[in-house]
Amino acid sequence: MHRRGVQCFPELASRSASSLRSIQTAEASSSRRHASFIPTRKPPPHSPDISLSALEALPKQLAATAVKKERKKGWRHDKAYAGETHRLTAVVKSTQNTARVPSIEKSKFFSEPQDDAWNLDLQQLEFRGKQRMLPGTLVEIRRNGVCSHGIVLFDIPVMGRWTVHSLQPSGEMWSHAEEDVMFAISSFIDQDLAERCGRVLLAETEGQIASRVRVLKRLRNFEMELERVYNTIVPSISDAYYKERASNADDWAQVSTAQVAKAVNSKTKDIDAMTMLAVHKFLFSRYKYFVAEPTNFLEKQTFWVRPWQHIQDMNAVDQMLAHQDSQLDAFFTKARAIIAASRERSLATWKDAPSMTPDNHFQFSEGDMTIIRFFRASLRTKRSIQQDPYIILQSRIMKRLNVYTGEVDDSMVHKFLMELGVLSPWEDLITRAELHERLGRPILMATMPSHAASIAPPPPDAIGADKTYSRDIVESIRHDFGTMPVYVIDDFGAEELDDGVSIEEIPSEPGNSWLHVHIADPTAVLPPSHPYSRQARTKLESYYFLDRSEPMLPATDLITRLSLNSGSSSDAPQNVLTFSAKVNEQGDIVDYKVRPGLVRNVTLLKYDVVDVELGFEQRFARYPFGAPSEPPSVNSTFISPAIREDLRAIHRVTRNVLAQRVRAGAFTYALDNVEMELKTKPLPTAPPNPARPLAFKGFPELVYKIRSFQDVESGARGLVAECMKTASRVASRFFADRGIPGIRRVVERPHSEVEGGYEALMATRDAEGFVDVYATMRLGLASAPARYVLTPEEHGALGIPAGEGYMRVTSPLRRFSDMVAHWQIKYALLHPEAPARMFSEEWLEVYAKDVSFREVGLKRAQAMQHEYWALQYLQRCMEERERTGGGYAMLDGLEARVSTLSVANIRKHCLQYSVFLPGLGLRATLGKVDSTALMHNIGDSVPVKLDTVRLGLKPQLTVVRR
Repeated sequence: MHRRGVQCFPELASRSASSLRSIQTAEASSSRRHASFIPTRKPPPHSPDISLSALEALPKQLAATAVKKERKKGWRHDKAYAGETHRLTAVVKSTQNTARVPSIEKSKFFSEPQDDAWNLDLQQLEFRGKQRMLPGTLVEIRRNGVCSHGIVLFDIPVMGRWTVHSLQPSGEMWSHAEEDVMFAISSFIDQDLAERCGRVLLAETEGQIASRVRVLKRLRNFEMELERVYNTIVPSISDAYYKERASNADDWAQVSTAQVAKAVNSKTKDIDAMTMLAVHKFLFSRYKYFVAEPTNFLEKQTFWVRPWQHIQDMNAVDQMLAHQDSQLDAFFTKARAIIAASRERSLATWKDAPSMTPDNHFQFSEGDMTIIRFFRASLRTKRSIQQDPYIILQSRIMKRLNVYTGEVDDSMVHKFLMELGVLSPWEDLITRAELHERLGRPILMATMPSHAASIAPPPPDAIGADKTYSRDIVESIRHDFGTMPVYVIDDFGAEELDDGVSIEEIPSEPGNSWLHVHIADPTAVLPPSHPYSRQARTKLESYYFLDRSEPMLPATDLITRLSLNSGSSSDAPQNVLTFSAKVNEQGDIVDYKVRPGLVRNVTLLKYDVVDVELGFEQRFARYPFGAPSEPPSVNSTFISPAIREDLRAIHRVTRNVLAQRVRAGAFTYALDNVEMELKTKPLPTAPPNPARPLAFKGFPELVYKIRSFQDVESGARGLVAECMKTASRVASRFFADRGIPGIRRVVERPHSEVEGGYEALMATRDAEGFVDVYATMRLGLASAPARYVLTPEEHGALGIPAGEGYMRVTSPLRRFSDMVAHWQIKYALLHPEAPARMFSEEWLEVYAKDVSFREVGLKRAQAMQHEYWALQYLQRCMEERERTGGGYAMLDGLEARVSTLSVANIRKHCLQYSVFLPGLGLRATLGKVDSTALMHNIGDSVPVKLDTVRLGLKPQLTVVRR
């Protein structure tokens, strides 16, 4: 029964007629009156000017009064204990009626599908939800302005994610995502009692009804006590904003729920759950001052404290609107003229190269700058879990501006600021917002250990005047690989060459070979205390965006010399950290070594050259709007017989290792994705607060291409990737065998809502482990998110068993976690008998959590940036077609593959599906689906055409049936 219920739960109806009948009109409740007694109607008095804060207070008061009356009526029962039992029993039984209209709260909660901006593309399913809500957990859930409490009865995988089923105070069972949970108290009721409630949406037996009544009694008593605690603690934390805001008026600050809760009773070390939840609700309710962390809030329990300048600007705009300030009229007149000129200029320079100059025809006044800062500050990542303090003021301004039509949202605001000459048309909000979140604000993180605080301070003569190592501290144990060839295989234009591969046959052991993976060694010169190391700790990794790269380590001579083969033709040895695996014919790692090394004979090769030399299938990107040029010819004539033999031996070994992993359960999703290419770099960058509007001209040249994830895991790229995976397995074994604490990347095997689903998925794999992503969706497989732990647990997606583990060590020039592992390895090699390590378990645990949180955001930003530029490309195509009356016929002849079951968008009064467009390499929403239309199954192909493109902070493409 629960399967059918899960599929139908979003399809909610509007408010019931019965609830409407309970509202009596004035005519029905009063006696009739003769016309002669009706007084002459007077004109209504003039509405006084009212500020936003006062306007907000009125509906809150009305809502509070209504809620109190509704609760008073709804919870009324006999004083006797049996009276409450009878009433709650009736409530639970009423939900058994499948024709019963959902409660108003449920209808609003599910009125729009869950925020989708936090999901990555389909090939990165390992970041989706895991099962963590055990039966008996009390949860607070938030979505679409609704906040409710519930008790988790069960948690099952539905359409690729774990779906929580919680019993609500109304007696209803709500099926919602884990991402909706903002606060949780485990073991609120016994798991045994939760199990007796039944793993079904509707109670079916008297025992299940009785158990649910017991749960509702506990929940009701809890809510009454929570209200008492809340009212008690609010006075002690009412000034929290002024205590926690940043000292600089333009800076954000960060605070956790626990930090604010300490103000309730500073002498108490352990804060009880009730107090924490009350403080949590207080911070959520002060949305003007505290912004809930948009990702992983349940784990982080942190809020961003809004800058004081933002509050002042918000208040100033509020007062301008309340008092009909003349500055607004002046701004509207000026803005309309600027926007008109901007639109005319855009058409005139449509195909020109991007440029910008100050528009000397206009000057922004101080009042203009306040309004502009207000709008700019509103463009930040947000979710529907919290009210938006900007939206009412924005709507009032945009309505009076009277230039744009449609819903006022971040997409409209983004367009407004671009046409106002404040934001450039080529500035995407995705990566700029992510970097603002990541680097522009303080981060609650583990403190970087200095040598003074570390376990193993270096000898006094080891640190030079520039704070680098004055000598190689592991020189005495470096292994010299002599003239052994080292092959660095990478793309054209690769910026950081940090890995190379060697092969060594073992004449005495036919069938066995040593695979050596040599990794660049920045920790040979950088101690943990160096400023570059501390910078790397803050950034975590290098950022590779479409329009720019931001390296983790600065591009100084000191760092560039660390890249493999940086010496070009020089025979000078290069420091490396080498991970060696002895591999047999079955692909098993039968022995390993980890050593600091020296390499001298380095050869640079390109992926395309190796593909041709080894006879791999040539994989080219697809260009739906035309290729920029013919694929370049590949010349491999310079490959010597010795190099050719080594490459074939490396291929043989990595093929065996891959086959062994596939036998152990490894799998990879195969899906095409858009990959935009920007021909114009660098892009002109607008200053943050220009005193005059900027006259933007032209637009960057873009190349729209589609690549399969299979491309980067096959051929020469797959060969190198397999070498790096092998090195990561060797590193984890090294740490495990020596009892060294280190950070492993863990991904559990997916769970299926279909019996035998995982086994069915394994049966669909090809020889390299690739699976059809639509088969995964049809089987309802829920993949656990990647986690970072200190124990060698299973990496199910890679087929790596528990006990071995997987530890990233192959990119220390662009990942700080790899540098940490290198420091830890060197300390262990220099002090094999020492029980302590350079980085303690406590520090590593805090750091691992930080990596888990921030890595998802960075991957999301990188993936969404390509989607953003692709959607902007499509939007320009649609505008050009509308203007010229033709072209781009392919946009009307697309095929969509359905990736989810239908959900109801009650606000838009239609059904919608999530779909994938193979012809464009993009996700999209199939909208405007009539509820009477034939339902689609996952994987179905549907003929569609483009409908709308939405940019802003949450880019979205909508298609309709053709």
